[in-house]
Amino acid sequence: MQRGRKRDPESVKAARGTTPATSKHPRDEVEADLPRMPSGFPAPAEEIWNDLVVLVERNKLATEKDSQAFANMCQLQAHVTAQFGMYFGGKGEAPAIAALAELRKQLEVFGLAGVRSRIGAAPEKPGGNPFAKNGVK
Repeated sequence: MQRGRKRDPESVKAARGTTPATSKHPRDEVEADLPRMPSGFPAPAEEIWNDLVVLVERNKLATEKDSQAFANMCQLQAHVTAQFGMYFGGKGEAPAIAALAELRKQLEVFGLAGVRSRIGAAPEKPGGNPFAKNGVK
């Protein structure tokens, strides 16, 4: 059993800008294929799929191998959303806490929530010198 923290994939390191110049680990590289939507996918989950697959593509944290897990996550998101009644004319009831916890975990796996969702998101830099008003006239 390996001790310590799991190593981040090279794509995550590259997005953060922390990849050493000498680091080449081909087994950590993520393939370019996106998850495929299964046939007969429900319409509410399909809308969520189309929204989220763009974000997953940008982060490069999912491949075609993750299609079923991504589909399950989209269906769970559609179920939770329908329970809350935000869309689809739901009852407005609160879903089970276990469903919310599982959805949060799955969103973190695909880099849509948590620390991985903020990779590469640089804070906006205001234009000009912020100290100009304190300078010499």
